[in-house]
Amino acid sequence: MGVTKYHQLNDRAWLEQKYVEEGLSTHQIARLIEAKGHSVVVEALVRLGISARDKRSAVLRRFENDGRREDDGFILNMSVITGGLLGDAYLKNHSKTSSYGSPAFGVKHKDRQHVEFVSRLLFPSNPEGRIFERTYWYTRLGRQYTSYELLSLTHGELSPLFEEWYPEMSGYRKVVPASIKIDETSLLHWFMDDGTAVWNKRQVKICLSTMSFCRADQERLGDILARQWGLDVQLHRTPNGSGWTMAISQRHTVEFYEIIGLCPVPSLEYKWKTPNPLVRI
Repeated sequence: MGVTKYHQLNDRAWLEQKYVEEGLSTHQIARLIEAKGHSVVVEALVRLGISARDKRSAVLRRFENDGRREDDGFILNMSVITGGLLGDAYLKNHSKTSSYGSPAFGVKHKDRQHVEFVSRLLFPSNPEGRIFERTYWYTRLGRQYTSYELLSLTHGELSPLFEEWYPEMSGYRKVVPASIKIDETSLLHWFMDDGTAVWNKRQVKICLSTMSFCRADQERLGDILARQWGLDVQLHRTPNGSGWTMAISQRHTVEFYEIIGLCPVPSLEYKWKTPNPLVRI
């Protein structure tokens, strides 16, 4: 199936001329056709059967496929990954500007049960193999802090996501992609990872800690929640005035819990606060 948006990538002769004869990189070709990232070019090269032209690419490909690299069992569960990236999950790429580097996906949390739950969804054949215990010393508090990190190996299939979530134009800071798709599973993982629920008199106030995103990104997220589920979202300044957080209107608390469903992680049940008897705590 052709890439209709970038018609040049349907033309094998044109792509071969640029990539093989003229020696342009996939990044340069992407800029030439005004694509947002080079992944569409890589995909077209594979689809049209144009081999990597340089020795380093060939060596890298053999290394990844000849059995010397372990298999971590990672599967690309977009709903889980999207929800995680809206929270504190991350994509790590040590070669941001290189077409050879591939990202790894990571989740870090103080709650091991939470990390284990995510691991079972992303590494069903190897749920314990990529969880690491990390210990940190907080000088200000004078004590140790332990967290659990789920970290995949690098995977080329994560490269398009890295380009969308950590674009060059943002200085490789995490942003909300314009093409983001959020479903009920994404919303659940977003809330578990970076959401809070507190009693406010007789109502429950649900907040999503989105301080790392700019206001425009948060407004777009609010529009998505309103369009898909009718949830009213307000933005509130953080106490120190450095950013914004998203709050679900208290009149939509019950609807929010009905959308995300029951808590799948026992240690996070404290976040499921609602007077509605239809939603079990």
